[in-house]
Amino acid sequence: MSDSPQNRVPSAPASRPARRAGCLGYSGILLLVIVLITVMGYPWALHMGGRWTPAMVWHGFGKMHSSTGADYLVWMNIGPMAMASRKSGKRDNFQGTAMVCTPQGAALTMDVFGKMSGWLHADEVKMLVTTRRGVRPVLTFRLSGYWKGSYLLLEDNGSLADSFRADGSPKGFAQGSRAPAESAQVGLQYGKQSEFEALCHGGQSVF
Repeated sequence: MSDSPQNRVPSAPASRPARRAGCLGYSGILLLVIVLITVMGYPWALHMGGRWTPAMVWHGFGKMHSSTGADYLVWMNIGPMAMASRKSGKRDNFQGTAMVCTPQGAALTMDVFGKMSGWLHADEVKMLVTTRRGVRPVLTFRLSGYWKGSYLLLEDNGSLADSFRADGSPKGFAQGSRAPAESAQVGLQYGKQSEFEALCHGGQSVF
């Protein structure tokens, strides 16, 4: 006696064999390729500031002192440039973020683009520090220098006066009077952003 249609149990459809992704997966493989290309192009990114930087990122902060008497606290986070940007030059090979704490206690977030020389370790540095798109007032200055052990020693070559007043308050690029013959220097040492923020919020007495 054959089963009626109501009593038949449907058989499970044949399952397709699961497609096994590689150990890393497509996104992991792409990330690995990008890392390898970066390391081959910028091996100095693995050794910045006298320390091993496997994440290819260095961050630190320090006091920038101007000849006008103004003192700023500067934090910087930099690494090899992933791609060209609107403000980077053709020879730029690193980018990052900077935060500038003015003598008045204002924390300004800025972009960094520049050129790092060196092969197996980072050496001389030239960079542009500028406010992000749409931020007012527009602030721009340049820093150049070199690594000395764990310190990144930089000077502004007078460019700070284009965007900041003699007391350290921001005035806008090429706006208002320019402090004559101003010069500023800063020595950045490895440190965390949280340490910088604690000092900035604590006021200029930290200097």
